[in-house]
Amino acid sequence: MPRDRRDFFYRKAKVEGYRSRAAFKLKQINEKFKIIKKGDTVVDLGAAPGGWLQVAKELSGGKVLGVDILPIDEIEGVDIIKGDIRLDTTIEKIKEKSKRPMLLSAMLRPTFQEAGVMTMPVPLTLLPRLLSVQERS
Repeated sequence: MPRDRRDFFYRKAKVEGYRSRAAFKLKQINEKFKIIKKGDTVVDLGAAPGGWLQVAKELSGGKVLGVDILPIDEIEGVDIIKGDIRLDTTIEKIKEKSKRPMLLSAMLRPTFQEAGVMTMPVPLTLLPRLLSVQERS
Protein backbone atom coordinates (compact mmCIF):
# COMPACT_ATOMS: atom_id res chain seq x y z
CA MET A 1 0.00 0.00 0.00
CA PRO A 2 1.60 3.30 -1.03
CA ARG A 3 2.14 5.70 1.83
CA ASP A 4 1.21 9.35 1.72
CA ARG A 5 4.47 11.21 1.25
CA ARG A 6 3.20 13.81 3.71
CA ASP A 7 3.12 11.17 6.47
CA PHE A 8 5.63 12.10 9.20
CA PHE A 9 7.05 8.59 9.71
CA TYR A 10 7.22 7.91 5.98
CA ARG A 11 9.39 11.00 5.54
CA LYS A 12 11.41 10.28 8.67
CA ALA A 13 12.14 6.72 7.45
CA LYS A 14 13.40 8.07 4.12
CA VAL A 15 15.59 10.68 5.81
CA GLU A 16 17.07 8.16 8.28
CA GLY A 17 17.62 5.46 5.65
CA TYR A 18 14.98 2.96 6.77
CA ARG A 19 13.10 0.93 4.20
CA SER A 20 9.74 1.47 5.84
CA ARG A 21 7.96 3.53 8.46
CA ALA A 22 7.46 0.26 10.37
CA ALA A 23 11.05 0.62 11.60
CA PHE A 24 9.80 3.20 14.09
CA LYS A 25 7.04 0.87 15.29
CA LEU A 26 9.62 -1.76 16.20
CA LYS A 27 11.77 0.86 17.94
CA GLN A 28 8.74 1.94 20.00
CA ILE A 29 7.84 -1.65 20.86
CA ASN A 30 11.40 -2.38 21.92
CA GLU A 31 11.66 0.80 23.96
CA LYS A 32 8.57 -0.21 25.94
CA PHE A 33 8.96 -4.00 26.18
CA LYS A 34 12.70 -4.65 25.59
CA ILE A 35 11.98 -7.60 23.29
CA ILE A 36 15.35 -7.41 21.51
CA LYS A 37 18.54 -7.37 23.55
CA LYS A 38 22.21 -7.09 22.55
CA GLY A 39 23.45 -10.35 21.09
CA ASP A 40 19.98 -11.78 20.38
CA THR A 41 19.39 -13.93 17.33
CA VAL A 42 16.33 -12.47 15.59
CA VAL A 43 14.18 -13.91 12.80
CA ASP A 44 11.64 -11.65 11.09
CA LEU A 45 8.92 -13.61 9.30
CA GLY A 46 7.23 -11.65 6.55
CA ALA A 47 10.22 -9.31 6.53
CA ALA A 48 9.85 -7.41 3.24
CA PRO A 49 10.79 -4.67 2.62
CA GLY A 50 13.22 -4.91 5.56
CA GLY A 51 12.59 -1.99 7.91
CA TRP A 52 12.29 -4.29 10.93
CA LEU A 53 15.43 -6.15 9.85
CA GLN A 54 17.40 -2.91 9.87
CA VAL A 55 16.23 -2.08 13.39
CA ALA A 56 16.70 -5.65 14.66
CA LYS A 57 20.32 -5.57 13.47
CA GLU A 58 20.89 -2.21 15.18
CA LEU A 59 19.35 -3.37 18.44
CA SER A 60 20.83 -6.85 18.70
CA GLY A 61 24.08 -6.60 16.80
CA GLY A 62 23.74 -10.38 16.60
CA LYS A 63 22.49 -12.75 13.93
CA VAL A 64 19.43 -11.44 12.08
CA LEU A 65 17.48 -13.41 9.49
CA GLY A 66 14.63 -12.17 7.28
CA VAL A 67 12.13 -14.53 5.67
CA ASP A 68 9.51 -13.60 3.08
CA ILE A 69 7.90 -14.83 -0.11
CA LEU A 70 8.54 -11.36 -1.50
CA PRO A 71 12.05 -10.29 -2.50
CA ILE A 72 14.13 -8.34 0.03
CA ASP A 73 17.09 -6.27 -1.09
CA GLU A 74 20.35 -7.13 0.66
CA ILE A 75 21.01 -5.57 4.09
CA GLU A 76 24.55 -5.64 5.45
CA GLY A 77 24.91 -8.25 8.19
CA VAL A 78 21.45 -9.74 7.64
CA ASP A 79 20.72 -13.16 6.10
CA ILE A 80 17.70 -13.37 3.78
CA ILE A 81 15.60 -16.42 2.91
CA LYS A 82 13.12 -16.06 0.07
CA GLY A 83 10.55 -18.66 0.96
CA ASP A 84 7.06 -19.48 2.15
CA ILE A 85 6.79 -20.05 5.91
CA ARG A 86 4.05 -22.61 5.23
CA LEU A 87 6.58 -24.94 3.56
CA ASP A 88 8.78 -27.41 5.43
CA THR A 89 11.76 -26.47 3.25
CA THR A 90 11.57 -22.87 4.48
CA ILE A 91 11.24 -23.95 8.13
CA GLU A 92 14.30 -26.19 7.71
CA LYS A 93 16.32 -23.32 6.19
CA ILE A 94 15.41 -21.12 9.17
CA LYS A 95 16.45 -23.85 11.62
CA GLU A 96 19.76 -24.32 9.79
CA LYS A 97 20.59 -20.61 10.04
CA SER A 98 19.36 -19.90 13.59
CA LYS A 99 19.02 -21.75 16.85
CA ARG A 100 16.01 -20.82 19.00
CA PRO A 101 15.70 -17.24 17.75
CA MET A 102 13.50 -14.42 18.94
CA LEU A 103 10.72 -14.30 16.34
CA LEU A 104 9.22 -11.12 14.91
CA SER A 105 6.30 -10.98 12.54
CA ALA A 106 3.94 -8.36 11.22
CA MET A 107 2.42 -10.52 8.51
CA LEU A 108 -1.04 -9.00 8.81
CA ARG A 109 0.09 -5.96 6.87
CA PRO A 110 -2.18 -5.17 3.91
CA THR A 111 0.41 -5.95 1.22
CA PHE A 112 0.58 -9.52 2.45
CA GLN A 113 -3.18 -9.90 2.22
CA GLU A 114 -3.43 -8.03 -1.09
CA ALA A 115 -0.94 -10.43 -2.64
CA GLY A 116 -3.67 -13.06 -2.37
CA VAL A 117 -1.32 -15.32 -0.47
CA MET A 118 -3.42 -15.73 2.63
CA THR A 119 -6.99 -14.82 3.48
CA MET A 120 -7.27 -16.30 7.00
CA PRO A 121 -5.86 -14.56 10.07
CA VAL A 122 -2.13 -15.16 9.97
CA PRO A 123 -1.41 -15.72 13.69
CA LEU A 124 -4.01 -18.49 13.94
CA THR A 125 -3.10 -20.31 10.74
CA LEU A 126 0.68 -20.01 11.10
CA LEU A 127 1.07 -20.50 14.83
CA PRO A 128 2.11 -24.18 14.56
CA ARG A 129 4.65 -23.29 11.83
CA LEU A 130 6.07 -20.42 13.87
CA LEU A 131 6.38 -22.56 16.98
CA SER A 132 8.17 -25.28 15.02
CA VAL A 133 11.05 -22.84 14.41
CA GLN A 134 11.56 -22.74 18.18
CA GLU A 135 11.87 -26.55 18.50
CA ARG A 136 15.27 -27.85 19.41
CA SER A 137 17.06 -29.70 16.63
